[in-house]
Order: sequence, then structure tokens, then C-alpha cells
Amino acid sequence: MSLYVEPQGESFRVSLEEEDNHNDPTARRADSISSSESEISAAEGKSITDALQKWKESLIANDPQREAAFYAPLVERYFSVSNVSIDWMLKYLRQQLVHGTSFIDFKMAQVTSEVDSDGTTKVHFIKTFTVQSAHGTRTSTCQSVLHLKKLDGAWKITYEHDTKL
Repeated sequence: MSLYVEPQGESFRVSLEEEDNHNDPTARRADSISSSESEISAAEGKSITDALQKWKESLIANDPQREAAFYAPLVERYFSVSNVSIDWMLKYLRQQLVHGTSFIDFKMAQVTSEVDSDGTTKVHFIKTFTVQSAHGTRTSTCQSVLHLKKLDGAWKITYEHDTKL
């Protein structure tokens, strides 16, 4: 995984490049986060990109404790559930593993961000993920929205919602 921050006039582009292991191990796919420099600095863009990359890695690792560390103490919305605590989330994530559901692949594409006046960064992207469960393997694609806030010096997810495409 490589990260690039490229100034582009009054905006910037933060790119993640990862290997696509499906056909050609040397082929790369670029994901990017773009935003207005007046709203968020390139350094903050890189910081957000780093946090998203580590969150993505925690999903693939199927480690509930590690994944939960990327969320705020109280998450406004976690898919269809409102006001979710870390304790609730840990219980839910552990249940998924006990029932045999685990991530085996996770990709983000067409990543964009915007910053609200309260400092919340809204990240929109197309998510393609593959999960393994007792019922077999399934791949899904959806439009995903994350809200991130900087809490105690780290970007934390305060909202997560997916919409089927």
C-alpha cells in the first residue's frame, strides 16, 4: 500500500494505491480522497487517509478490539442502529465471528470527503467487500458514508451507513 499527497492548485489529492491480486500482481488500483484545501489541509488529508487504511486493515484482520478502536465512544449511527456504544459494538463484532462471519476482502473506490463547520469530515466511497460465513462466500458493493471527528488527537468514526447500489 502506498500513499501520495499531491497539491493541485487550491485543492489536493490524497491517493492510496494497492496491489490488485486478482489477475496481475504488479497491477495497481488508485483510490483517492479529494477535498478543498480551505476546508482541510494536505497533512490532515493524509492523517484521515492513514486512519481509513488502518481501519480497513482492522476489518480484514477480523479483530473486534482492533476494529472498535477506530470508533468514537458513542457512534451516532452504526448502519441501522442509533447511539451505539463501544461495548455494544464489541459484543456485535464478536458475535459475528462466533457465528462464522468474517471479512476476507475489502476495497474502497471513488473516495471523496467534505468538512462540516463543526469539524466533522464526511467520507463517501464505493465499498466492495467479501465475507465468508456458514452460508458461503458473498461479495457485495455499496455506497458507504463515514463521519470522522478528531477526538483526543485521533480520527474516530462517529457515523457509518451503507446504501445498496
